[in-house]
Amino acid sequence: MRSIISDTMEKITGTGLASPTLREWLQQWLAGKAGANSRNTLIRYRQAVEDFLNFMGQKALGRLESVQQRDIIDFRTFLREQGKSPVTINLIVAKIVAAPFRQAFAQGLIRHNPVAGLPRLSEKGRKRKQAFTVEQVQKLLATAQGEWKGAILAGYTTGMRLGDVVNLSWENIDFDNGVIAFYQGKTQSESDDDATVIGLHPDFEAHLKGIKVRALMGPIFPGLADRQSSGRSGLSMEFARIMAKAGIKSATIREKQGMGRRVHALSFHSFRHSAATAIFKSKVIEEVQKRVTGHSRGQTLKHYTHVDLEAVKQAASMIPRL
Repeated sequence: MRSIISDTMEKITGTGLASPTLREWLQQWLAGKAGANSRNTLIRYRQAVEDFLNFMGQKALGRLESVQQRDIIDFRTFLREQGKSPVTINLIVAKIVAAPFRQAFAQGLIRHNPVAGLPRLSEKGRKRKQAFTVEQVQKLLATAQGEWKGAILAGYTTGMRLGDVVNLSWENIDFDNGVIAFYQGKTQSESDDDATVIGLHPDFEAHLKGIKVRALMGPIFPGLADRQSSGRSGLSMEFARIMAKAGIKSATIREKQGMGRRVHALSFHSFRHSAATAIFKSKVIEEVQKRVTGHSRGQTLKHYTHVDLEAVKQAASMIPRL
């Protein structure tokens, strides 16, 4: 019936009834996301789609409407067997994979959404990341060598991810206004309208001014940045070794399962759960950022109002000095 209707429509209108395969539709959905999301977000989308298509095998060449909820459930089970956490699985299935099916249903390409009504996996009782104490940060700084001292100090005073820290450049630092303006690699791109603005903590500012450089341009941590750009940096493992040398023990949140990885309660990411996180994620700072951000990295912050700058800098000053 579908073939007859499609042939009839093509004779009358010149266009047949749309009947994409699963692979064709997911690739079309990904193409529509280009330019609308950050580079790292697109990478996550592509990885999730690729994993789903690989799991579906020859079924990926079948019609989109042939996908059943049983396929989605089996894919979710497959991810669990790979050692992925319920949080990660919910992100992949309930958010990323579900999106193109919702769009296909809205456009009338499928009569039933196979992901609709599928409950999310329970995340109750999951162990969470811990935060570093001031004393632990002091031990890390006393143990670390070279550029790691500055990187640890940056993580503690800003709550930035490790990738953003090692990619910090002197152009991100505005000493005159006492702030750091940068684009978060995981969630933003330089084409975004809003940059992230964080107050420059006195300890980190003093460290930066103590670094002898010929010109305030380029990466602040060139050695770590080079390793990050290589694709196989091992920076997280090296930070774990610094922790161990400093006598800081970390409990295991999740053991390695299948192709998954072991997750520890304390890691560089824990700086985001410290005092900095509570400050920079407060409603006050969110409103401040909405007003003061929106300038490209190369611009100065001369357009920021005095009140906005003082609020951002005051937030940074609330982080305990080391």
